Amino acid sequence: MTTLATSNEVKNAFIEKKKRKEALHDLEGEEESRQKRIEERKRQQKKVVVAKAAAKKKRGVKLAAVWFSVFVIGVFAFGWFSGDLIPWFHKLIN
Repeated sequence: MTTLATSNEVKNAFIEKKKRKEALHDLEGEEESRQKRIEERKRQQKKVVVAKAAAKKKRGVKLAAVWFSVFVIGVFAFGWFSGDLIPWFHKLIN
């Protein structure tokens, strides 16, 4: 019986060694996978930041265009109605 027990112990030791080796291999793959996920998350976050900055810039350009249009229309309107506005200003001052 001692021979069988020794044989079983050898088999168990071999199986344990094999399991440890597989577990170690799995952990190595997991670490690599974790690093890839972290890098992908960083890349995705950079894309989000760039997209937000682009949207903010686009919104600023639109707002500037609106204010410039209001200014140009105001100058044009002042020029158009200057014949009426100048005498009115003159009466207002005097």
